[in-house]
Amino acid sequence: MATTLAEIATRAERGRRLRELLIRDPLTGLLNQVTLLAELDYAVDYGRRHGGQLSLLVFDLDRFHEVNERFGQLVGDQVERLLVRLL
Repeated sequence: MATTLAEIATRAERGRRLRELLIRDPLTGLLNQVTLLAELDYAVDYGRRHGGQLSLLVFDLDRFHEVNERFGQLVGDQVERLLVRLL
């Protein structure tokens, strides 16, 4: 059974989408924790070997659960997406 170029392209696209789901949070598009920690390890190691500097900015949204409780999860999701775009 011969595989067409269209089938190969479809499989490749599915593979790309699956990879994105494995490394990124579907709500925000940010790297998930496992991928982020691996990227940070790489960046620190690279900086040590090449004498570079590294900065890391971390946000913790205190009492964010209150947004979900008061306005619902859909609004909370919208707030998260907006914060990610703003930052």
